[in-house]
Amino acid sequence: MYPLRHVHLGVDLWDGGYNYANFQFTGLEHMDSMWYFATWIANVFGNALTKLPWGDTMLGMNVYTSLVVGVTGGGAYLFCVKKLHMPAWVAFLGEVLALSLCWAPSAVLYNYLTYGLLLAGMICLYQGLMQGKDRYLVLAGGILGLNVGVRFSNLVQMGLILVVWYDGLMERKKPAKMLRETGLCILGYAGTLCAFLSYMACRYGLGEYTEGIRRLFAMTEHAPDYSALSMLEGMVWAYYNSKYWVKWLVLAVVIGFLVCLVLPRTWVWAKRILSILVIVTMQGWLVRRGYCIRDFASYDSIYFPCIFVFEMAIGLSLLQLPFRKVKREYRIQALLVILLLLLSSLGTNNAVYSSMNNLFLALPLFLWMVYRFLREYRHILIFPLQAVLVVGILLLAVQGVEFGIRYVYEEAAGARDLSAQVTGVPVLRGIHTSPQRAAQLTGLYAYLEAEDLLGEACILYGYIPGISYYMGLEPAINIWSDLDSYDPAVMLEDLEEVDTRGKKDGTKPLVILEGRYRQYIETGDFTELEQHVIACIKFRYICAYMEQNAYYLDYANDKYAVYRAVR
Repeated sequence: MYPLRHVHLGVDLWDGGYNYANFQFTGLEHMDSMWYFATWIANVFGNALTKLPWGDTMLGMNVYTSLVVGVTGGGAYLFCVKKLHMPAWVAFLGEVLALSLCWAPSAVLYNYLTYGLLLAGMICLYQGLMQGKDRYLVLAGGILGLNVGVRFSNLVQMGLILVVWYDGLMERKKPAKMLRETGLCILGYAGTLCAFLSYMACRYGLGEYTEGIRRLFAMTEHAPDYSALSMLEGMVWAYYNSKYWVKWLVLAVVIGFLVCLVLPRTWVWAKRILSILVIVTMQGWLVRRGYCIRDFASYDSIYFPCIFVFEMAIGLSLLQLPFRKVKREYRIQALLVILLLLLSSLGTNNAVYSSMNNLFLALPLFLWMVYRFLREYRHILIFPLQAVLVVGILLLAVQGVEFGIRYVYEEAAGARDLSAQVTGVPVLRGIHTSPQRAAQLTGLYAYLEAEDLLGEACILYGYIPGISYYMGLEPAINIWSDLDSYDPAVMLEDLEEVDTRGKKDGTKPLVILEGRYRQYIETGDFTELEQHVIACIKFRYICAYMEQNAYYLDYANDKYAVYRAVR
């Protein structure tokens, strides 16, 4: 139930509204084929949710999608307690903190379904190796193959085969057995993937599907942040940027170590207390210098504490991997933690933020590692390292839980004012946002209703894709048309198709622009926009389409401008 805490808060014009629009208007007739096929299962699943009771409202959809997040967290908790025999309180604290750090809107199902299936695949893989049951290995491969249908970039999850190879080498399995286990995973993976591709070929035609996926690979020409190199660089750069903070924490550990080394052997408690004081003082000094802030509408409140915990998790895990004296299950769990933190960031353009969003299994496993580390190693010279681990985790726990309670996603940042309830827009009934945003949306809806334009087709430009969902307007082209991933050439083709269709049936879609684009039209000055070449090219295409079809400004407020064609 914990993910339901914010279902009534926030009207996001970006990712949240964009995904709900894709669920409401699912299909090639509404969506760009590239994103439709790349996230097909998420779109179809989301569309099914819209048909449930209250699925025609944002509040209802928020409940359903939040339950997907909750089920993933609950599944991870049960696995940790029932199968890994982790102390329930460790698993519970880890899961609550993991859910608190889920910053992305629950509407982004291609993320949360990915995490759920990845968790299920890892559980099956673990069970298959530990119990020696072939069916679990086949099922693990099958689940990961299915995940490609949720988000095509989930192909990188094939990297989990490293767990099979690592376990085989450490357990000195015969090559034939390792090949058999690898083959079983590949059989499940290939079987599910082939079944999925066969279905897509039968339903849409293989040419249509492959063209959409081809464009997905080609889009890096216009959106370089989606390239494999850029994704890897983003992750590496995030860890590299933490070096300033890490060096001071390392210094605190070294000072603590020297304290423990210099003081008399019998002063055990004095050594521990002084070590803790040094580390807490250093942590406090870093916080004052910006290590984290108390503004929970900003990711800066949790970013570096998360990075530090990730580095400690990877470090502790690496210390366990080379030693056969470490229990087999602990070694496999350690490798799963590393792979989770790395694979979650690959396949997205959000760098380590994606890893922060997918800690359902990694965080409880890390806390259990620390718990065992504290219990099993009692030597006083190790105490400073244990202290910095505990202090770092406590800081993340305090910051993370408060972040989870107070943070509400709106436009890739936290909402700062949610005092107004939206009453004039049926889809948004019961949802709270800022008074300004509520007034803007209510005004736009009132205009559309008065002019009998509800349900019309629309062309949106600007960071306002959610308007399609909130106003019930059918998209005529890509809903989020100013994203770099939407190829200008494809946009021009789409506009020509809209124009051709309009000449046949006499209908012209509404054009709704974000406010700043209205200023470009009225002043004729595109200098500022020209700094973003692709966005400028596409906006000029829309302007040309509007000019050819005699569009005029019919409504405007401080956020939206609505243009209609002369009839």
